[in-house]
Amino acid sequence: MHHDADVIADLDRCLRQLRRLIIRPPLSSIPIAALGRSVDLAKILACLAIAEHPGEQPTVAELATALNIEHSTTSRLVKTAEVEGLVVRSPDPEDRRRKNVSLTKAGRAVVTEGTATRTWALDYMFTDWDHRDLTALTSLLERLVDTCCTRFDEVRAALPAHFPHPLPDPIPDPVLPPSTDEAAPGE
Repeated sequence: MHHDADVIADLDRCLRQLRRLIIRPPLSSIPIAALGRSVDLAKILACLAIAEHPGEQPTVAELATALNIEHSTTSRLVKTAEVEGLVVRSPDPEDRRRKNVSLTKAGRAVVTEGTATRTWALDYMFTDWDHRDLTALTSLLERLVDTCCTRFDEVRAALPAHFPHPLPDPIPDPVLPPSTDEAAPGE
């Protein structure tokens, strides 16, 4: 099924605007009182993905999958989070070549305070929406995420037929937004 080009263009514009809003202050860097400083969103999402992992000790590869970013990007993100004292890496007891990642006390504070701040901000932004509309939006966003996750490989496979320009393999991750903290090289 092909949709009206104007509707697809409007959807694209809205998604780009949402991305820009999410990666800029105040949502791109959240103050964490327990640390006395702000932590950028990429590190907050990494800490949250670790907390949501069963046993809270994913490997870097499992964390990359959970965050839907390249392994090398995840590795750099974990290194900077480790330098900041948010996570620790330890050898996997079953395979010494792999590293497990776990949260420190500071990392758990990032999860708790970051989640509280994000949910407060969302609640504040949607104050004038009624419950029915917010529930409908949430349902549609869940469907959007599910569709995108399911169809990503299909789209990637279909692109060469529609656009003959060669694409790099794999498509590189976008550059993470700069940290408002002291940025580590390669972040």
